[in-house]
Amino acid sequence: MVTTLRREGDTWSIVLDARLVEELGFAEGAELQASAVGQSLVVVQEDPSRRQRFETALEATNQQFGETLRRLAE
Repeated sequence: MVTTLRREGDTWSIVLDARLVEELGFAEGAELQASAVGQSLVVVQEDPSRRQRFETALEATNQQFGETLRRLAE
């Protein structure tokens, strides 16, 4: 699919074909995470449970190894 980058005020937008949006399983109003990988734009649907799992794992790691990590950082 070829599309055009458009400027809208201080932001930019890309219009996606409805077929592509359907194929990806995106819905109107879905929160998307965009990132650059080299010269490519990667767009994935935000997964709130993924964020929660990450925060839970980070908290557990900090509880178990926080003091050691602080000493290593110094």
